[in-house]
Amino acid sequence: MADITEDQPDALRRLAFLEVSGPVLLAASTDFASVLEQVADLVVPALADWCAIDIVEDDGSVRRVAFTGVELADPETAAQLQGLLPDSGPTQPMLDALRSGRSLLIPDVQGSLETWQGVEPAHIELVRRLGFRSTIIVPLVARGRTIGIATLSTSTSARTYGEADLRLAEDLALRAALAVDNARLFEAIGHAEARKSAILESALDAIVSMDHQGLITDFNPAAERIFGHARGDVIGRRLSETIIPAWLRERHESARERYLESGEPHLIGRRVEMVGLRRDGGEFPIELAVTQVEVRGPPTFTAYIRDITEQKRAEHELFESRERFAQMARTLQESLLPPHLPEVPGVQVAARYRAAGAGNEVGGDFYDVWHTGGDGWAIVMGDVQGKGADAAAVTALARYTLRAAAMQSRRPSRVLAQLNEAILRQRGGDRFCTAVYTRLRPSDRGVRVTVAIGGHPLPLVLRAGGGVEPIGKPGTLLGLLEHVDLREEATELLPGDALVLFTDGVTEARSSEGRIFGEYRLRELVATCAGLDAFVIAERVSQAVLDLQGGELRDDVAVLVLRVPA
Repeated sequence: MADITEDQPDALRRLAFLEVSGPVLLAASTDFASVLEQVADLVVPALADWCAIDIVEDDGSVRRVAFTGVELADPETAAQLQGLLPDSGPTQPMLDALRSGRSLLIPDVQGSLETWQGVEPAHIELVRRLGFRSTIIVPLVARGRTIGIATLSTSTSARTYGEADLRLAEDLALRAALAVDNARLFEAIGHAEARKSAILESALDAIVSMDHQGLITDFNPAAERIFGHARGDVIGRRLSETIIPAWLRERHESARERYLESGEPHLIGRRVEMVGLRRDGGEFPIELAVTQVEVRGPPTFTAYIRDITEQKRAEHELFESRERFAQMARTLQESLLPPHLPEVPGVQVAARYRAAGAGNEVGGDFYDVWHTGGDGWAIVMGDVQGKGADAAAVTALARYTLRAAAMQSRRPSRVLAQLNEAILRQRGGDRFCTAVYTRLRPSDRGVRVTVAIGGHPLPLVLRAGGGVEPIGKPGTLLGLLEHVDLREEATELLPGDALVLFTDGVTEARSSEGRIFGEYRLRELVATCAGLDAFVIAERVSQAVLDLQGGELRDDVAVLVLRVPA
């Protein structure tokens, strides 16, 4: 078996850097340039001596949004470096990475300068004079589209980049791309909202008057423009045959006659959306408000009509923007969960995650399974308070911290204690989370599990015969107090036994009538799962919660099941 600790310093450095950069990149902001400037400041000097980040604009041009280095005291040198944009040479390495969407690792820059075709000699001389040693160029890719590149270089330091550095840069680039895409979506939604508000606040344009027989008595200039009729051509004509489509005329006439007979209003005093008819036969959406004019004799009516074609177009654009934002939230949520669960020797592992609502917010539920070395495995489930970018930042921090802490300690209680310290240090007490950390090791008869819990619902042990029992002590919420009470409890899972972990979205689920799912109902359900494999158990539990709430979850639900095959 390979020694997984041989790259431990690199792994710890990688996790530590991602822990620091995570909150910056997950912050919801429309000012992505300032976010990327902060990223560049984090990279230098932690990972590089020079860092440049370039973004592709909507028109295809390239704009440098962040640039920093350890030696920018010389204004002339700084200006020359700032001018090294990806479009300065057709075969320049930066442009190659931008066009191909593939990362580029140049361990020895000086040794490769002779192969740089099409690059201005002055640029090559500048790179040589500054003593660039090693360079990494990584694309920023969001939703399958390359939106920019990040260039990291070393010069004064003695570092030479390798594959581990490339992987770290690619991780950083992925998160930076999500931050840029997030900001652009926020901006697009803001523009769509502003456009819609401007249209809604404008006055109704057309004014058309009608007598009790339904004949047009007035038709203002705005109505002429909207419907395409000249005023003199429509006065005295039946309104329903002039500006209302044929398929709506009978309904309109019936409503007018009913009002004259009974006084029962159908449209009077209301603002409704319907369809209008232009002179050329084209149909278009309109907003209509009808009032009765108080006069002697038979009633007359005035219709205030507005063409809402642009409003409907804006609403459609807003809907599409929100759909893209929801997709981005789902993508970010997926990045906070393992893409697939590893195969644990001698144990079935299955998980089921269901997001609440429309899925357009990032939730705080998370789980993870990984090999800790030797014959040990770690299984984690947690729940960060709140939703959105702040919750996602703490979720990312929790996952990275738990993995890093597990390299240093095998005791579940100590691992959770380190997570508590990390949240307090990073978030200042404004966010907290619950978590259950399980250490798994094979035993003579099955599998031995040791559990520590920080304020999380107690996992359930399902015995092969159908008995169900909780395991663990509740412990203290993580991220609120410096000193936490975290105790460990162990048990042995024999063939046919299972361990069920879940978030409070399961036990605290309520029906529309107020019935709570509760721990008792969960235990009864789990007891019926004896003999079933791990995936079926996880699916049964999550589906039962969904059924209780009528198919629409009000909180995220996560279930993870470990089972020793019989």
